[in-house]
Amino acid sequence: RIGRANHRMDEPSKAILIPANRFEVLECRAALDANYLGAQDTPPLVNGGLDVLAQHVLGCACGAPFHADALFDEVRTAAPYASLDRPTFDRVIDFVATGGYALRNYERYARIRQTREGLWRVSNPAVAQQYRLNVGTIIDVPALNVRYVQAGSRGAASRGGRVLGKIEEAFLETLTHGDTFMFAGKILRFEGIRENECFVSNAPGSDAKVPYY
Repeated sequence: RIGRANHRMDEPSKAILIPANRFEVLECRAALDANYLGAQDTPPLVNGGLDVLAQHVLGCACGAPFHADALFDEVRTAAPYASLDRPTFDRVIDFVATGGYALRNYERYARIRQTREGLWRVSNPAVAQQYRLNVGTIIDVPALNVRYVQAGSRGAASRGGRVLGKIEEAFLETLTHGDTFMFAGKILRFEGIRENECFVSNAPGSDAKVPYY
């Protein structure tokens, strides 16, 4: 990464590579070659998920009645759904309207209905209320193992303790050496991070930062 200080929306970022040894010379050369080839660390754009699309369809119905043709054209303007075909879109509409083949016999899963004018609307106000309470997707966030350091030692270089669980990397980045936080019912002292593990030791007292999720 070049760094946050050199980012501009309308200008290319610039960086100076300064290798400290012969191995880093090779790494820098490989990075330059990859840049010229257009390779990126970020994953490639994937097609939009149908579960997210189904949620969007229901959300539109909760807002106002919609026409399937107009919504289909709108959805296809989003890059992840640019290649969405109409039969797939219609199956998503049917899934939201009936609950799919497995649930179509249960009335409570009929979340939208089509009017005589051909518009799709939410089946009842309770569906809209439930949607507003639960809307959103669950994303996978980076998490590190929380591991005890070896008995009698300090610092992230020490290995050998047992793992207590996992905690979000974003929280750990707010800690400095010696900070305390509560995890797994214990007050822990932050010793440092090494690779994909956070090293801790037991800490006395009750004043601790609390992880957020």
